[in-house]
Amino acid sequence: MSCSGGYGEAYPPRQVHCGEAEGFWYRDVTHFGDSPLYPLDAYFTVSMMDLVQSYFYTRYFAMPTSGGRATLLVMGRVFRTSYPPRGADIAEFGRRLRAYLERWDERYEEWKTEVLRIVDEMRRIPTDLPHGLEDIGVVEKGEGFSPYAVLEGWMRLYTLWLRLWFKHYEFLMVGYLLYHLFHKFLKTFFPNIPEHHVIDMLRPDEMDIWRPHLILKRLADKARELGLEQQVLSAGSAKELEERLAQAGEAGALWLAEWEAAKYPWFYISTGAGFHHWEERWINNLDIPLTLLKTYIQEGPSEPRRLSPDELAARYAELLPEEVRRSFWDYLHRPQLGLTPERRLKASRTPTLEGGAFVL
Repeated sequence: MSCSGGYGEAYPPRQVHCGEAEGFWYRDVTHFGDSPLYPLDAYFTVSMMDLVQSYFYTRYFAMPTSGGRATLLVMGRVFRTSYPPRGADIAEFGRRLRAYLERWDERYEEWKTEVLRIVDEMRRIPTDLPHGLEDIGVVEKGEGFSPYAVLEGWMRLYTLWLRLWFKHYEFLMVGYLLYHLFHKFLKTFFPNIPEHHVIDMLRPDEMDIWRPHLILKRLADKARELGLEQQVLSAGSAKELEERLAQAGEAGALWLAEWEAAKYPWFYISTGAGFHHWEERWINNLDIPLTLLKTYIQEGPSEPRRLSPDELAARYAELLPEEVRRSFWDYLHRPQLGLTPERRLKASRTPTLEGGAFVL
């Protein structure tokens, strides 16, 4: 395909860029799996990801590690690469990074508020498609044309989706940097530290991305508590379960109330990475969470509580040389308040890299 002329085909087998980078390309199976990416899905994912990620690498944070990202589609499969870094200005990068680190909690709360506002605005975009004759009121007033409203809603969805990608990468870039530095710091003193311990110390006590499964475990506990486990286990579908428990007296009503309360937002989780339009969400097929719920009931009561991030961090801090403990707490964004069991560590912590993944 020529770079100078028309495209020939709407969606060619291979997407070619003029001046295509000669660096290392890898197939991004982690995000996109083995299935080819539909043009519509590419429109809302890789085309936006490259734009936004490259912007934050270069013009926003002035990171010295990369000059941005690029993506090629080969038979619908996603291949990605990184451009080499431009001239590094470490002082400028540090100045921009401090704008986040010095007001981390405040900026994270602002970030989360804005993300939820965008999602709420998305939910309010009209989705009804017009059919048949326009209402006579449209004709009489000469306004409210339905085709225009559909296109206007589509463009609004596009801009809001793009805005979410900007919010996603805003904290992700800094989060990965902090994780890398903290990981390197810990490996210096604890070469055999399990990877999940590093992540556990950085995470909140309860992450939104895990909450759908935690809620199902609580619903399993609730079913056992109310004596409803056999009714749940024998239900052939979520619809049958809801109809059955609606006739199960006060116990059924109590359980159904918690089930209904969990649906928004927690059942809006995707069964995949969320990058393919055909991936099912729990809310569109309630038999999916029902199957998981049955598994949790069969497994028995929920597992005992794991060490909290603060408790785990305190145990590692005790093993560190005293002169580096302050740096350890600084990485975790918690002040050095002592290590005695009577002293509670400040709850504030660096939000995990995936802290906003559920919403986004």
